[in-house]
Amino acid sequence: MSDVDLKACLEQVLQALLDLRNEQCSIRSDISKLRCEIRDLWEEVNKDITHRNMKEKAITVLGNDKESQA
Repeated sequence: MSDVDLKACLEQVLQALLDLRNEQCSIRSDISKLRCEIRDLWEEVNKDITHRNMKEKAITVLGNDKESQA
């Protein structure tokens, strides 16, 4: 293998490593975005559950008041 061939081969390896690093950074960025989306969805679900629980408690309290007044 000549020096020219070796240099070309090493340049290809270096470029492949750079491409892999860029892809890894892109994947990490995608994972970070997904984590944020999951966190936001989880907060929304928790709000919905809290709201539903409060609504059920209010209905129960109102029901108990009506029964006690009867």
